[in-house]
Amino acid sequence: MTPMQLAMWYVAATAGLAGSAMFSGLETGIYTINRIRLHMLAHVPRSNAAVLETLIAKPNRVLGTLLVANNTANYLASLAVGAVLDDAGYQGWSQVAINAAILMPMLFVFGEVLPKDFFRSHTDTITPPFARPLLWGQRLLTWIGLLPLIDGVGWLVQRIMSGSKSTTLRIMHPRRTVTELIKEGIGHGVISPYQSAMIDRVLELQRMTVRDVIQPWAKATLIRTTQPAEAVWAIADRVPYTRAPLVGPDGQPIGILDLYEVLRHDPATCPPLKELADPLVHLLPDMPLAEALRTCQQQRASMAVILDAAGKPLGLVTTKELVEPIIGEIDVW
Repeated sequence: MTPMQLAMWYVAATAGLAGSAMFSGLETGIYTINRIRLHMLAHVPRSNAAVLETLIAKPNRVLGTLLVANNTANYLASLAVGAVLDDAGYQGWSQVAINAAILMPMLFVFGEVLPKDFFRSHTDTITPPFARPLLWGQRLLTWIGLLPLIDGVGWLVQRIMSGSKSTTLRIMHPRRTVTELIKEGIGHGVISPYQSAMIDRVLELQRMTVRDVIQPWAKATLIRTTQPAEAVWAIADRVPYTRAPLVGPDGQPIGILDLYEVLRHDPATCPPLKELADPLVHLLPDMPLAEALRTCQQQRASMAVILDAAGKPLGLVTTKELVEPIIGEIDVW
């Protein structure tokens, strides 16, 4: 073997090792890249981030491309080292043993462990520049038929293993997708745990109704229009809240009484309770929580009564109880 040929084999071995490191690192980078940050950067048309987001949308194809490229690089490195050893006079099992002793540790350390750790730590800045080469490689492997073959074999094995007759892929629900992105954002420090908990509650808000937060009518402190002001003073002295439903002689709610409005007056000269009460705001038990909160805000009501279809009171709800499913428990209101 001429010195030029030997030098070319050394270059091939180095290129194979470098390629193995790059493709192994990119595989980890694809898995660990911050999808939220990538999605924000992808709004710039035809940017590396936009190309990478398009590739990641079909992970099987991009990972198949990296798998083929990585194995090709490993084979090139092994072939080159074998050629160098053959030139040095090592044949048969001695060549295999030396090749394994030299190449395998180098591929493991420099072609797997170190690049994977490096890409894992810097994937948001290192991975996007490789988006276009990955796209070109994917197109090349698709054009020669290798990538469709890998996809087909993978699909066939998956179908045999699952025993399913359906060929339809299950698409993740958008709500579930958002939840997973939030969890990924927490892992990368983009979203705090408190913000994540609030977003989770907002996503669950659409499923919740007034019935989920209702305070039963049987446990409510009721004030009747016929009660004297002294009785209201006594009630205000023993209860921890400032509002209570005002009911007529028949027990039907007619308004919401602010206890402070009664305490402002001397019991002897206090106006009728009905004149001091706020207008009654009523909600239906199956009303979505967001709609109920919007209704209370529009009518500036701090408390609402829940009525069934027949007009029978079922319970109470306050704006505090409507807000807590979003922002969490409130100690002071």
